[in-house]
Amino acid sequence: MKRLFLFTTLLGLLFIAPEENFAQAAKQKTTTIKYKNGDKYVGEIKKVIDYGQKKKYKHGNGVMYYANGNSFDGNWNNDSPSYGTYQFANGDCFKGSLSPVKGQFTFAHEGFVKIGNKIWEYPASSSFDGELKDGNVFTGSFDCALTNIAGDKFTGTIESGQLDRGTILFANGDTFEGSFVQSAPSSGKYRYNNTTKKVGTTYKWTIPAGCTFKGDVRVFTGTVDMEITNETGDKFVGKLLNGIPDEGTMTFANGTTETGKWHDGMSPSVYKAYLAEQERQEAINARKSLEAYVKYGRYETGPKDEYWPGAVLKLSQLFIGKKVSISFDSQVYTCKDIRKTESGIEMLCTGEDGQSKMFNFDGIYCTSNPSNIRSISTNYPTDLGRRFYYAIYHHPGKFTVTNCYLVSDQQNIPTYIKDYYIRKFGSRYGTAVLNKKVELGMTLEMVQEIQGHGHVTRHVALGREIIVLTYGWGFHSYTFVNNRLTEYSE
Repeated sequence: MKRLFLFTTLLGLLFIAPEENFAQAAKQKTTTIKYKNGDKYVGEIKKVIDYGQKKKYKHGNGVMYYANGNSFDGNWNNDSPSYGTYQFANGDCFKGSLSPVKGQFTFAHEGFVKIGNKIWEYPASSSFDGELKDGNVFTGSFDCALTNIAGDKFTGTIESGQLDRGTILFANGDTFEGSFVQSAPSSGKYRYNNTTKKVGTTYKWTIPAGCTFKGDVRVFTGTVDMEITNETGDKFVGKLLNGIPDEGTMTFANGTTETGKWHDGMSPSVYKAYLAEQERQEAINARKSLEAYVKYGRYETGPKDEYWPGAVLKLSQLFIGKKVSISFDSQVYTCKDIRKTESGIEMLCTGEDGQSKMFNFDGIYCTSNPSNIRSISTNYPTDLGRRFYYAIYHHPGKFTVTNCYLVSDQQNIPTYIKDYYIRKFGSRYGTAVLNKKVELGMTLEMVQEIQGHGHVTRHVALGREIIVLTYGWGFHSYTFVNNRLTEYSE
């Protein structure tokens, strides 16, 4: 390294900076200039007037013979060397540009260079093709192997003063071929010549002699072509991810074998069991959440945070794959997916035109009142016994809302009501109650279902129970004998 540094220092002495201003230049010619220190120049010159003084500048092609036996043969520019051949008295030679110092260096004798944080030796009769910076090799390559104090040998390229790409034969017989980061092996092929312990924060392997690793040696991500052994005696061959199995074959110490994809260190069978357990737990949690919502939270506005998972699950069970209607839109959509968001849910739907559309809602509601789903022209009971689920969006700053409900619910509500009344009151009277038509023979409950509760008075006459149902000031009255309507005035 001392010789190389001296070499670049001597090259620096070639530069004699001219004064910035000169009056005029004479025609170039070849001449000989002898200096008092014994140096001699033979070549083209340029005569100039520099601040009133006549001077001769080395300019053009010429040879400088130095008193110490060195010489430079090449091009000069305003008294400074530009490019050419610098021959040292000890046999070293440089051919190339001097600003920057870039070209081919041939060394007659062995020497040392610093690459990264290590010192490397080059042999005699070797050369370096590239660039020097701050007195040291910077970017380029030697035509030989470099050897460090540990006995490692490197052949390849150098970039920005660091090992870049190439091959290292380590003193223990290991080899690496590939790219380097900060002069350390990075991505490539590493062959282990000896049995080696490879230890990381999450792994500890014994690598057999002759095994080749291909990948990033820094994080031990890549493939091994021979079985490596962990602390428990399991043997693995295949792909590693950060030092743990990723994909390949593991022969366990008990003799069983597994081949496939690993997940976070879990073998295929263990991962499959893990997923099954996860699914089981998710199913349990989903069922609990759904039960809690249906039992406690289905009438909550919003619903409350603890009931949201169950509400989303319930709505998904009912809506996905079904046709839905949006209150502000006359088009019918098919619900494709429902996902929870921070502010509610988003519903992915496909319209009748085949186009996808996303709707956002901030609440999920459950009601037994059909009028919350659609306008009902017929009479309906308040205890229909059915639950209707729908999503809702409250428009900020407005008193308007957007509802999303099942088309089937909207279509079937009249049927639900009719079936309810017929089951409860029979075909004749059930149909009459549905149509709000009072008929003789109806019971008190039937009439109240049509007209409302009203005012009821009861008395017994001749062994019969007389019930009088009146509304307002008595202008509308209904008389029941033994709970059957016998007369009425409207």
